[in-house]
Amino acid sequence: VARDSSGAVLPGVTVEAASPALIEKVRSVVTDGGGQYKIIDLRPGTYTVTFSLPGYLDETHIVRFLAPGAQTGIDATMRAAQATVSGSVTDGVNALAGVSVEISDGRTARTTATASSPLGSYSFADVEPGTYTLSYQLPGFGTQVIIVPVGAGEALARDIVLTRTG
Repeated sequence: VARDSSGAVLPGVTVEAASPALIEKVRSVVTDGGGQYKIIDLRPGTYTVTFSLPGYLDETHIVRFLAPGAQTGIDATMRAAQATVSGSVTDGVNALAGVSVEISDGRTARTTATASSPLGSYSFADVEPGTYTLSYQLPGFGTQVIIVPVGAGEALARDIVLTRTG
């Protein structure tokens, strides 16, 4: 059975069994709606079994089958791939250094400041999939707040223009 880290079943996971014992060298199937799969007619030998699904990190197991038709259950708990959220902040013409940029999912917040090289850029790595609030603040400029959905493994880019106040 293939599951995600919360324990929910994952349909559509590609499961590949690779071994020199196979004439075709690799045999693959896809998990059904219940996360179940079955690879039939595996000959005795050592197999590399890999579970893969877009948006998740691959999971690999090394398994040895000692007899023809031997059955074993190889379960996978797949972790979502981490995302990156980055971008730049300008005043519409010039890049702005020192802007406070915060990313929050409502439980945890992380803050960084835009860089001076490359000017106005920011980046958050290792972001879990979910919905986040991004807020941008710099004295003398209005605060900008946006809500962004972040997908597993995504490299999300958000460029922002801050408006001068007063």
